[in-house]
Amino acid sequence: MLFELINPSDPYVFEAKDLEVATLTVMALSPVYGAATEDEQSHVPVLFLLDPDEWFEETFGRSVSEAMSKRAKELADALLSMTYGTFSDYKLYQDTMKLLDSPEKKEAYAKRWNSQRSSLNAIADVSHRMAERFYKLVKEKGEESLC
Repeated sequence: MLFELINPSDPYVFEAKDLEVATLTVMALSPVYGAATEDEQSHVPVLFLLDPDEWFEETFGRSVSEAMSKRAKELADALLSMTYGTFSDYKLYQDTMKLLDSPEKKEAYAKRWNSQRSSLNAIADVSHRMAERFYKLVKEKGEESLC
């Protein structure tokens, strides 16, 4: 599922397997953020107005820490997909990435694309660094979860 990150600065989109992973992604970044799909059928509310842990448990039937632990790889994937731009920008970005023939070119293009932001908040950079930390934890555990 493709989500727009609702935040007070630049537009960002990210891919998440489902609403629970999208919610974990938003919660990992900031309680003042939310998210919504393009058709607005699925959304993560701006959680600083609520008790995030209580809302999460009521919505998904388990605690944030349990979900984060069991879905760490999927959370890392979602964080790594964080990209500057709108839904239509993301489609263009993905089409261009498919044309690039090396990991080095893809990495350089991604850095340049995400540097277009006008805000001091480098949300994609922060998100990508968090993803790397989650991947490292998952690798250390030798599983896709942290349990």
